[in-house]
Amino acid sequence: MEGGWSKTDSGVPLPVQVARFRDAPGQGLTSFVTLGLSNHEVMLSGGRPARAELILSCWNRDRDLGVPALLSVVAGDLIKSAKLPSRGGILGPAGQLFAGSRLSALYFSVPIFFPAEFGAWKGSAPPTILIQLIPITEDEAALVRERGWNEFEDHLERRDPDLFDLRRESSLI
Repeated sequence: MEGGWSKTDSGVPLPVQVARFRDAPGQGLTSFVTLGLSNHEVMLSGGRPARAELILSCWNRDRDLGVPALLSVVAGDLIKSAKLPSRGGILGPAGQLFAGSRLSALYFSVPIFFPAEFGAWKGSAPPTILIQLIPITEDEAALVRERGWNEFEDHLERRDPDLFDLRRESSLI
């Protein structure tokens, strides 16, 4: 772990802590992970209880674009609603997520950039799942809503966009 946040720059406590890990999941990448969201039980779309933490990974060059604040806001909203979007869920579009970026929504995924065992921790009751947040564009969010997450993920495999680039263009261009 390289660093972390528990308060805003003005000293206001965050709803959860956010930790930063350098060179994870690979060289030149930074991953931000919530710590404390799993203290709150949330309901999955099927009505089952769950615990969760969020992770968002980017290139080191983009690590100062406000990811901790974004994760904190999303985690706070999940705590308030006590609901967890299922795989393929979309949050947004909600305007520009990062300065100089066209990314405006978040896609909820399994942690595709990490080993499979990284996806769930069974030491809590109910188990804690790790959710990979992937920033996407407005037209990508529309594709997910119109055609479903399976088709969107097939599209990503075909186009192979750089999902770590927080300033990337749409994969639909």
